[in-house]
Amino acid sequence: MWQACYMLRPVTHQLPYDLTIVTVCRNALEVLPRCIASVQPIYRTPLKVEHLVVDGASTDGSVSYLWCQRHAGRITRFISEPDNGIYDAMNKAIGLARGKVLVFINADDEICPEAAIACCSPILNGEVQYVVASALCMDTNRQYELTPRMEEALWRQPYCHQAMYCSRSLLQKMGGFAAAEFPIGADTDLMRRLYAAQQPCVVVPLVAARFYTGGASSSTATSRDVYELMLKFADACRSEVKRSPLVVSKVVKHLRRYANKKMMTESTPELPAGEATRMVAFVERVTEPLSSMQRRMLQTILKLQCFWYAAKASCCRGRKLMATRLNQQISTLFANSL
Repeated sequence: MWQACYMLRPVTHQLPYDLTIVTVCRNALEVLPRCIASVQPIYRTPLKVEHLVVDGASTDGSVSYLWCQRHAGRITRFISEPDNGIYDAMNKAIGLARGKVLVFINADDEICPEAAIACCSPILNGEVQYVVASALCMDTNRQYELTPRMEEALWRQPYCHQAMYCSRSLLQKMGGFAAAEFPIGADTDLMRRLYAAQQPCVVVPLVAARFYTGGASSSTATSRDVYELMLKFADACRSEVKRSPLVVSKVVKHLRRYANKKMMTESTPELPAGEATRMVAFVERVTEPLSSMQRRMLQTILKLQCFWYAAKASCCRGRKLMATRLNQQISTLFANSL
């Protein structure tokens, strides 16, 4: 099977396109046609568009297919070479893109052409440097819309990366995606860094993309990344609690939830001492702005949760019992740290 690669160099001159649609893929021949077809209507809009495909040295015939699509004018450019994962490929695309605005649409995603102009306009007009919109999740038995939740950006994924349009200059300024630090959650890390930096954003009330469940973010490795992301943004969470003390219960709730998922993924029935120390440091940090009364109220809530998990444990079996006891340990740990 022959391989091919366009030799592309990072762009240093004036950007000739308004929008670069980036698709990263590897051995995705089965879904690539659907993704590429969804982009075609955007070529007929006033936007100057390029579709850049970054392939990770596929062996399933994707390269031959991309050559055909390139010569048919259905994609603008592609590169095929080994990479170190999804976000490494996305970082390559930032350097190769020739558009002022970038959006990342993976091989098993579809872009919604009707939202492209609305999402690009605020950036091209100089109002903001990034825009977010809704995304439609296509599950096996149903579909549902995920709307942006910017106010919860530090403890939940605020939106889908497929629905984020960002200026190339801002992505470069932010250092792109932390591919080595978060192999699965680097998109969420970027979203939180943008929020913590108080970067202005426009939320467009449209569905910008459709994505299908079962991708890389559905793997068990996600549990590790969301847990580490929570710990990383302790200082930003502290600032959020200082502005609005009531969010502290949500912050602590999500840390317990992510810690539980990570420990259960690793089949750890007991909370490791090292992780306990890290979580206590997180809770102590984010609760610093609370008054003594607020601290006592949170402590009472956590103690009540401990009683609830203790009662629930008597009805559980197997992994559910392990998870319930782990939740009880974590809630007790948090309550004692206040």
